[in-house]
Amino acid sequence: MTDPRPVSLVDLSGPPPGDVTLGGKAAELARLAALGLPVPPGVVVPAEAADADLDRFASEIADRFAGTTLAVRSSGVAEDLAEASFAGQYETLLGVAPTPEAIAEALRRVRASAGAAGVAAYAGRHDAAMAVLVMPMVDADAAGVAFTRDPVTGERVVVVEAVAGLGDRLAAGEATGERWRIDDRTVARLDDLGVLDEPTARSIADLAGRCEEVTGTPQDIEWAIADGRVLLLQARPITGVDDVEPVPIEDDVPPGPWSWDSTHNRSPATPLTASVFTEVFERASERLAATYGLPIRKLAMRSIGGYLYFQIVPLGGKPGAPPPPKPLMRLLFRLVPELRRAARTARTAWEQRIDRRLLEEWRTEAAPRIEETIDHWRGLDLAARSADELAELLEAAAATQREVFAWNMVTDLAYVLPLSDLHGFVEDRLGEGMATTIRLLAGASPSPYRTSATALAHRMSPELREAVLADPDPTRLSRLDPDFAAAYEEHLRRHGMRILGFDLSARTLLERPDLELAHLATLPEPTDPTPEAERLAAELRATLDADDAARFDELLAEARRTYPIREEGEAVHAKAMGALRRFALEAGRRMVAAGHLEDPEHVVFLTLDEATSWLAAPRDLRELVRTRRGQHLWARGRSPAPHLGGETAPPDPDVFPPAIGRFMRAIGLIIAHDAVPADLEPGTDGVAASPGVHIGPARIVRGVDEFPKVRPGDVLVAPITTSPWEVLFPHIGALVTEGGGLLSHPAIVAREYALPAVVGCEGATSRFRDGQLLRVDGAAGTVTPIERQAPTTRGRQHQ
Repeated sequence: MTDPRPVSLVDLSGPPPGDVTLGGKAAELARLAALGLPVPPGVVVPAEAADADLDRFASEIADRFAGTTLAVRSSGVAEDLAEASFAGQYETLLGVAPTPEAIAEALRRVRASAGAAGVAAYAGRHDAAMAVLVMPMVDADAAGVAFTRDPVTGERVVVVEAVAGLGDRLAAGEATGERWRIDDRTVARLDDLGVLDEPTARSIADLAGRCEEVTGTPQDIEWAIADGRVLLLQARPITGVDDVEPVPIEDDVPPGPWSWDSTHNRSPATPLTASVFTEVFERASERLAATYGLPIRKLAMRSIGGYLYFQIVPLGGKPGAPPPPKPLMRLLFRLVPELRRAARTARTAWEQRIDRRLLEEWRTEAAPRIEETIDHWRGLDLAARSADELAELLEAAAATQREVFAWNMVTDLAYVLPLSDLHGFVEDRLGEGMATTIRLLAGASPSPYRTSATALAHRMSPELREAVLADPDPTRLSRLDPDFAAAYEEHLRRHGMRILGFDLSARTLLERPDLELAHLATLPEPTDPTPEAERLAAELRATLDADDAARFDELLAEARRTYPIREEGEAVHAKAMGALRRFALEAGRRMVAAGHLEDPEHVVFLTLDEATSWLAAPRDLRELVRTRRGQHLWARGRSPAPHLGGETAPPDPDVFPPAIGRFMRAIGLIIAHDAVPADLEPGTDGVAASPGVHIGPARIVRGVDEFPKVRPGDVLVAPITTSPWEVLFPHIGALVTEGGGLLSHPAIVAREYALPAVVGCEGATSRFRDGQLLRVDGAAGTVTPIERQAPTTRGRQHQ
């Protein structure tokens, strides 16, 4: 933190002083004002100011802006950085009365927001020192934001959003703006709300373009129109913007029907991820089919247009061909050798309940062995490894990922079969659907991460918690609390290698231990959903006779025993991916040192073979990677088709021999409830995944880099979540995802945290806006924006 010392107010329109800190927002506005851009007047309380001097500053400000209401805003030292904007993290006070008392109170509140829990989690290693910017409120005819790149696709085009009057309603997501897209040749209005005309929209685009020209980076600006003049209220770099242009991908679609793998990742896959996971997926599906005698050869997978698609390759048939009628199918299973073998394998697998044996083997032998290997890899000094050794580690990590995912696939049936049996009983004997079956299992799948994090948070003393919120630097722990430091190190050893997403571009917990520490310091008391599940079970049991009640208890106990396997397997898979990412980043660092790559993170735009080949024979990869980055950017701006080359309908399980039919029926149940259903219930926005009602601000999070945006009580809106996203769940108030069904990861984990959740809400990340107030009803499957009453067409715009 910056040490307080005697300082003076700084005039925004004067030359920036070199001996005080104005913070990112104010310093940038001062620089732009000096370059002639239309920045309104204002003053800055420097970050070095002592709290005792705030009353003096307040009196000076009251004299300076006598009779004018004010906007008092943060200007953090780390605010508006290219890698972290801190947007919405700090306090902003509008309409502050121009009296010394009101101004002094506003200054204190804004400075105090630098130590808020949410900011601590966001700041991590960034300096949280705070300057304060004070400006008169502007009487605005219209206001809004403008981006010099499309924030979704990265295209070089100015995107303008405008509302009449106050612009803070747009920034808070409380109003829908009129949208424009403007380039050198065209001006296109996307929504006609009567806010702007074409010349005004062009003038706003020109202002945004001037900001990018003088700063040298793509800009996100806030603007207002007063007395016919466009004013610049804020300018900051667009965080996470790419310095490449979109490059179209021209893939030929292989023959046969292909389905988008939206269950694992709804974003484009980087080349490193695609090169590894396509093989991982295919080999795992081959093992699944061979283990249980399924009537498929494998699930083929390809990257098409940047997205992962899969195809069912059947035994003895062509992909996409409809199965023959039941009598012919039964005959084929007697006559065709490979079909006979499949039927025999399925019968043996069912009679011996191989799913149970494999679950036991995974839990007692395979998983501990793999975890031990990953833990060993975590402690390696990679810089000391030769190129050949690093290539061997990359290959070993990819092989481990293949092994883990294959285990995940074959042990899935260990919970799918009991779940299918329980669901069948609930449906046949009780007349209830899958939603009731799932509610019975709430609390049955507590993750090891959640258990560890909760226990660790309970060990934090109030003094340690306060110190962490002020500065979440893990290197201080051994001095502050040695016992807690040792426990935190053990927590990171067990969970730090988990990658926080389903792409190798996502970071691991180990890469940001400061963020994990801040999350623990703000972890609320967990809610246990088990009592509600037991209450429901008792109600249902009371309607059954003695024999059926005993059968119900038997099925419920087995389903609860096996239900955690999915989350257990996903957690180990995330660690295997984290190990592969760690080794790939070391290769990336060596490529940068050789001048063959611009950034170590860019290694994810190489295939695994290209990365290991470079270690054997280095060559310049910069142009190849820039093209791949452009292709990835292009894919991010496209919505993938759910199916290519036709759609494959799931076969009727009854056409197969009994054992195969049983396995296929259970797998079909999961497929039907894991992904977004083809037809939603009337009057819903998605699948009602976890009951409860919550009203809170939307927080759009598309990936791990945006995790720090999340604040307590937010409605997390995401494309999909995977196991590592669980770090956010204790803090949010509700969950909305674009993908998923009742048995998807977000639905399962939301129920474990007793969070209202709606999944399968298509287009949610573009339909809703950051800060927009949403009402999520997890039982009704609805997500309702709450619009506040709009002001008159003229109002006062904050700075």
